[in-house]
Amino acid sequence: MKFKDSQAFALKSEFIAKGDASTVYNLLLQTWGRDQVPTLIANDGKYREGCLELWWMLNIESSQLGFAVTAAGGNLHATFINQYSAAGTPSSALKAPLKGSFRVDIALKPDRVNGFALHAPKLMIVGESADADVRTTAGVRVSEGLATQAPVGYLDTTPEGHITAGTPGQYTIETFVGATKVDAPIEVRRFKDVPVKHKFFREIEDVAVAGIAHGRKDGTYLPSGLVTRGAMAAFLYRTAGSPKFKPPTKSAFRDVPTRHQFYKEISWLSAKQITTGKANGKFSPGSAVTRGEMAAFLYRLAGSPNAKWSGGESFVDVTASAPFARAIRFMDENGLSRGWGVDPRRKYRPKELVKREAMAAFLSRYRDQAASDGFS
Repeated sequence: MKFKDSQAFALKSEFIAKGDASTVYNLLLQTWGRDQVPTLIANDGKYREGCLELWWMLNIESSQLGFAVTAAGGNLHATFINQYSAAGTPSSALKAPLKGSFRVDIALKPDRVNGFALHAPKLMIVGESADADVRTTAGVRVSEGLATQAPVGYLDTTPEGHITAGTPGQYTIETFVGATKVDAPIEVRRFKDVPVKHKFFREIEDVAVAGIAHGRKDGTYLPSGLVTRGAMAAFLYRTAGSPKFKPPTKSAFRDVPTRHQFYKEISWLSAKQITTGKANGKFSPGSAVTRGEMAAFLYRLAGSPNAKWSGGESFVDVTASAPFARAIRFMDENGLSRGWGVDPRRKYRPKELVKREAMAAFLSRYRDQAASDGFS
């Protein structure tokens, strides 16, 4: 959205500090020069109540006169605080009252002011709202419209400067001050600790949008955190579409009580023969998942295709007789994991623990493969 060039527009003085009239005065001098400032304040020569007094105030040291300059409906609001003596003051100041408040509209020619900047948050979280504004180097906010090139629902802006973050990404908001374009970058994240440039950003975003990964209560995803067997059960259950399932009244595992946060999901895995638990009758929901175990879970979730095929062959550290060998070969055959290195010396590292960022990648690739060619 572009705005028509204008000779002048209203100056909003919301960021002028109390008692700092010199900010206004210096801004006016920078724009028009000393000889033109009195005329400007008098509204192009037409006297307006309070204009003359404001000009007098801007030329008096604060030690001689107490005053405050604050916002008032977008106009400069000058309030005289202390009484003063007119002796020795310019004749133009004699009309100034002992006490009083005045509002003065100040016009600003944008092409003659240097140093405009668009102030906006550099980082926003999906669902957050914020405000942006254009300010001069003196910190004075100017009233201008705001726009962004992002599609609706991604990063929405209003001409008043209100911003709403809808979809993760890197965006630029912009506006025009006269003929001068000013802009500012904004990054929108779904999780505080997953920047757009994260190596698994797309995969984490994919599983989050699909409702497979919910993140943490503090707004983080904890990408470097380890995946527990309990969390794995939840991931797999949601990847399967969260099917209707009534968990049994008695748990299949000694260490998974019916009140466990993932009891339903773990019970579903057991009912579908995706897991049989440990040899000791436990499931160990708090234990971290290894890459070998993760491969077995995904392989069984896919229906254990071509179960009679031999394992091994794909990775030098996984022999045909190794635990989960067929499942690990399944990961390679279906593009879910390429391991480390290059052929013929690639490694899978089956005993390495799975991080949440890598799990997002495995699940995202699993979803893509399931939606395209299916599994072999």
